[in-house]
Amino acid sequence: MIIFSDITQKDHSIFTDLVNNEFIFNDYYSKKKVDVTQTWPDDSDYSSYPHINDIADDIIKNPTKYKDITVRINSCDVYSSSTEKGGFDRVEDLPVNGGYEKATESLKIESFDGKERGFISANCPSMNGFIRWHYDGKGNICGMTIVKNMGNHRFILKKRANGGKTTELLMKLHFHPVDSKESFTSILRRESDSHHTDAQNQQGQTEEQKAYSGYKSGRKEYIELIHFLRDLQIDFSDILKQEGMLKDPKNTPRLTSIAKMNGGINSGIFKKLGFDNMKWALETAKEIALHPEQAESLQVISHSAVMCFANLYYYFTNELGDQTPLMNKGDLKFFLLSTFTSKTKSWSSVMRLSDLNQSAAQKDHNVVNAVKFLRDLNDYYIAEIPTKAGARRKNGFGTENVAIKAFFNSITDVLQRNFAINESRLGV
Repeated sequence: MIIFSDITQKDHSIFTDLVNNEFIFNDYYSKKKVDVTQTWPDDSDYSSYPHINDIADDIIKNPTKYKDITVRINSCDVYSSSTEKGGFDRVEDLPVNGGYEKATESLKIESFDGKERGFISANCPSMNGFIRWHYDGKGNICGMTIVKNMGNHRFILKKRANGGKTTELLMKLHFHPVDSKESFTSILRRESDSHHTDAQNQQGQTEEQKAYSGYKSGRKEYIELIHFLRDLQIDFSDILKQEGMLKDPKNTPRLTSIAKMNGGINSGIFKKLGFDNMKWALETAKEIALHPEQAESLQVISHSAVMCFANLYYYFTNELGDQTPLMNKGDLKFFLLSTFTSKTKSWSSVMRLSDLNQSAAQKDHNVVNAVKFLRDLNDYYIAEIPTKAGARRKNGFGTENVAIKAFFNSITDVLQRNFAINESRLGV
């Protein structure tokens, strides 16, 4: 067997990260008890391209002769590097997140004549993949495996349009260097790098898929961010779990999103609000998420909560202009922990991190902060934060304070800003 293929088994017998795409397709529809024999129009004609089977012998004999080639391949020969097995492609998530149903709905879209369009080759460019070499005991090439790193949706479309049968696909193939001693990490990084680039350009790719493929491909920004979360022991999309980085899985909260963080720890929101403020925000959110009073949160840290906290740390614990910070980070953390672990004057029940989620009426994180925290934070400032002389304060920070002005001015929408000022009740 020159081209490895076994659709009776999900797992590859040589490469432990690989799973067979046709097996997953068949297994999904078998368990769903869905009839996949229905067909749709398929206008593809790949006959002008060579079939991989016709040149496989020559590829094995002359492996360095081939660089990049576009060929026809059989769907039963296609493997993917699964994240569930240490790879980079979330191919096994497709049955769970509705990928198969979305593909079927795409085939049913009607054209101008009222007929279902089916598979249109012009809308589905060739897939992309790599040839992984098989070596014998002497280091000689003795076989190969086709690894798809772009085209999950296209694979399902083509299979579904043809009634679930094994069908021909068009794939551009790249070749790993001929080196029997090349590390698995190097092979994986080469494949996942182009997978991540494709993910970044595909709107259908989720934030989770982009993060994991970016990490596996060695992208600096994702490596930095995932290692930062590893140090904090806060997971995102089970990446720490899959990579074996968790110290205490039962007490590791999950972050709902990394929006504005995925540019790395030296850019984006880290640069805007400061690395230390982001770190304190995440640490505070983690401590709250693990507190017994937050049991209903299921150890989930909402992205909005982190952004709210980071903004509070920025405006209340940093020097703005020549003004001394209103309080130190420890003071603010104590306030936040108290707010989320016991009832406050303003709230009859203990707040949840999810209470800080943005809404249509409160799109800006500092609008949320003003509504949820500012009045109680002002009272806390008077009662717990002494003056420079060590005396008890008689007045709060008020709307004319430099930091508070900057806080409100960060809300760019004028109506939202006025709403925040009114809701904060600082003038009452």
